[in-house]
Amino acid sequence: MTLLNIIDAVFMLALAYLMTITIILLARPLVVRIAGTDWAYALWGILLVPPLAALAPSTITESIGLLSYPTANLSATNSLPGVLLGVWLAGVVFTGSMSIRRSIKIRRELENSFDSLSAEQTLIVQESFSRANVFPPPKTVTSSLCVSPAVMSGRSPTLVLPNDFFLKYSSSERNLVLHHELIHLRRLDLVWNVLFRGLRCLLWFVPFIRHCEIAFRSDQERSCDHSVVCDEPGSRRAEYARALYKTVVPATGSIGISGFRNSRHELLVRTEMLGVHRRTRTRSMAGFTVLAVCVLFSVSVSANSNPLTGSDIPSSGWCSVYSRLGL
Repeated sequence: MTLLNIIDAVFMLALAYLMTITIILLARPLVVRIAGTDWAYALWGILLVPPLAALAPSTITESIGLLSYPTANLSATNSLPGVLLGVWLAGVVFTGSMSIRRSIKIRRELENSFDSLSAEQTLIVQESFSRANVFPPPKTVTSSLCVSPAVMSGRSPTLVLPNDFFLKYSSSERNLVLHHELIHLRRLDLVWNVLFRGLRCLLWFVPFIRHCEIAFRSDQERSCDHSVVCDEPGSRRAEYARALYKTVVPATGSIGISGFRNSRHELLVRTEMLGVHRRTRTRSMAGFTVLAVCVLFSVSVSANSNPLTGSDIPSSGWCSVYSRLGL
């Protein structure tokens, strides 16, 4: 394994992900319109395709490949490969360390402000756990530094509520807001957030990777809104809209536990979309169809990212990268 091998692998990874991200960003508006926000959130799962495309046999990937990526064409006689690798690693370490440092700082500040729930409050929260089918229930605390309810990751998930949560929200609004947060737990959104942040650190040099993370988190929140509106019996959209506006996080003077701020503009968009959230067979079929087409396109643009063109290795796509690296 040489520096040129690593540079080639990183180069191919960037190109494959650049094309896959472009597919997702172009398909999002169409998916939201014809299928709904839950399918728009599922669309981000296509980011798993580029590395997984390596597992497909070369006879398949060669027949569906749309693009043939060039290699980095770097020469081992100069110092450019080492410089490029050093710059990439420095960027990964810097972005990763800044993200970890911020998360640790926020967690420590919050843990120092934790307060336990009263017996009555515990019963109210446990009832919401049962309604949302979340077992076992997460640890639940209140915090003076928390402006809106949020789920915090760690050794065990923790549901953090503002100190005035039981006064600020009505009984029905509490159930709706807690249902929203518990959906994050049920879908393992905390895990996906960590994986996306890791991908952002690895691909820090991609121009719009930060915008992609913001769009991913936005789709995640809107998908939770969709699930709440569809899961709760009766027409409670107005109550949920009022509850959403109570979760507005000010621009300053607050801590964003999840790293996603509920700005007034974002909440305006979310409340306007409450009227179109519904589940139908037609929308599900449309969402599945568009998702399948996008996966096929992603496999196609990732399949020929092979730096060993013309080699005797029978694999293609990222399998050849792994083989070249000696993995």
